Amino acid sequence: MPEAADPIAGRVERNRWFWLLLFRSGPVRDHDDETAERIQRAHLAHLFDLEASGRLRLFGPVLDAGDLRGIGVLTVPTRAEAEALIADDPAVRAGRLILEIRPWFTLPGGSLPEDGATTPDG
Repeated sequence: MPEAADPIAGRVERNRWFWLLLFRSGPVRDHDDETAERIQRAHLAHLFDLEASGRLRLFGPVLDAGDLRGIGVLTVPTRAEAEALIADDPAVRAGRLILEIRPWFTLPGGSLPEDGATTPDG
């Protein structure tokens, strides 16, 4: 079967690389409640700024996953740029979170429906 006639090959050819962010619990988790809340708000503000600029396309917390606290998808062209953007995250700078960055190959342009579950249990 010619590759152009193969719908699977056609879709795979359109895939692109992105950066998958894996936010994990960092070594410094003993902040008092007020400081932890301030760091969390600054962390979210940083993520919202990246989202508004179009560089962070998907992100959110992960529940019941041990030290995995959240995920995200960056659309920047290089790992160095991804690392620099996340190194500037207040929760990473404070040691509350550490980050793993993984190259992620997927079909661009996908989206999540607006009508998902409102809680993890449905």
